[in-house]
Amino acid sequence: MKNNQKGFSVVEILIVIVVVGLLGAVGWLVYDRQNNKQTDSTTAPTANNQNETAAFTDCHTEVDKVTKTLDSGMVLYEWTTVEHTKVVLSDWNVTLTLPENMVGKAVCRYTSNGYELSTKAVVDDDKCVTYYRTDELASEGVGLWKFSASTAAETKVSGATGTLEDYYRAHKATDGNYFTDPGAGRNYYKIGDSFYVAEGDANGILDKYKAARTAACKDEKPDFEQHFVEAMASLKQR
Repeated sequence: MKNNQKGFSVVEILIVIVVVGLLGAVGWLVYDRQNNKQTDSTTAPTANNQNETAAFTDCHTEVDKVTKTLDSGMVLYEWTTVEHTKVVLSDWNVTLTLPENMVGKAVCRYTSNGYELSTKAVVDDDKCVTYYRTDELASEGVGLWKFSASTAAETKVSGATGTLEDYYRAHKATDGNYFTDPGAGRNYYKIGDSFYVAEGDANGILDKYKAARTAACKDEKPDFEQHFVEAMASLKQR
């Protein structure tokens, strides 16, 4: 006698259900892992790129580019607005960092002697610019100068002998890579094989001109140069 069984038994159906479930679970795990990899690959490089391409303002401009000539014959120059705390002096391959409150207010330019930093309130005020150039016989900004280590020290520091490197070795500050000119009070920072200094207010200058600056430059404080002088401590190789 033959048994003619048709269809699937309960056991066979259960086996099929288990197999299908396992295949579905494995498929989901593979999909989830691939999805996570894609997410990581799209977000991580973005973060890295942001770090590598941190925003900065390059102060290189056309050398002493004239933008305006006053009735007196005095010329005004093109300035770049500083839009970031990090400032790049690309021709020297160094950077410095300005305080947050100077962003959008500070300006810079490249000159035949080096770089110069000032503020919009100064350079956009013809009366203020005229005051600095005629009364103080100075620029309306802070000049940044670069000197080789072999420069004769006596040309920069009164009474000094040897080179700037010699003077630096003998008078290096205990808290940084600089020495101070005792006469003017200016700091000369050593970066690589060169020395950098901000030709801002020397000792006693601010007291002498404070009232006149206040009268001539209505939108800027008389000690505005100090922001740039202090920023020189952040100077480093690019």
